[in-house]
Amino acid sequence: MVFVVPREDGLNVRPHKEDIYQAKFTFGMSGEHDMDENAREKFGPDYGDPIDRKELLKKGLIDKNGEITSAGWDIIGEVIDRLEDNILGWLKKKFVKVSDVYSVDNELNASVEFDAGDPDQVEHILLGINERIDLTDSSYGDLAGVAWRGISHPLSYVIDGWGNFELRDPGLAEKLETRLEWERTTRKSR
Repeated sequence: MVFVVPREDGLNVRPHKEDIYQAKFTFGMSGEHDMDENAREKFGPDYGDPIDRKELLKKGLIDKNGEITSAGWDIIGEVIDRLEDNILGWLKKKFVKVSDVYSVDNELNASVEFDAGDPDQVEHILLGINERIDLTDSSYGDLAGVAWRGISHPLSYVIDGWGNFELRDPGLAEKLETRLEWERTTRKSR
C-alpha cells in the first residue's frame, strides 16, 4: 500500500525516503514504593493469593507482610531488564531506527526515527502521543504481548509500566493526523 501525501495544490505525491522524522519514546515504571504496595496487595496476608504467597515466602522473595525482600528486588531487577529488552526489540521491529537508548530512574528512553509515509508507524506514534500506553492494554496492538514475552514470575505482577511518544517537532502531530485521516478517507472511497 502506498501512503499518498495530500498537497495544498491538489496534487498528490508519493512520499520520499527523506520522509523520516524523530520522536522520543519513554517507557516508565512504577517506583519501589508502588511496587511494595502492589506486593502487599497481591501477596500480603489480607488480600494475597495464598498459593503465590506460600511459594514466594518459601523462596525468601517476600516477607510475612507481603513486602519484597532483597532477593525479591533482585528478581524484579531481572524482570525489568527483560521488559526493557523486549520493548527495545519491539521498537526496532516497528520503526526505522532506534538510538540514544538510556535507562534512568525507572524510565527507559530512546530516540525513534519513523517513516511518515508508513501508516502503521504513524498510527503508533500518534496513539503514543495522545494517550499513555499501559503495558497491560492490548488496544495498542502487540506491544503488551511482546513486552511481557518470556516473563512469568509472580513478582512481575507488582510492576506497572507505560510508554508514550513525544515528537521532536510538536507541530508535526497535527500534520500527521491530517495526512493519516486523508489516507483513510481516500482508502475507503476506492
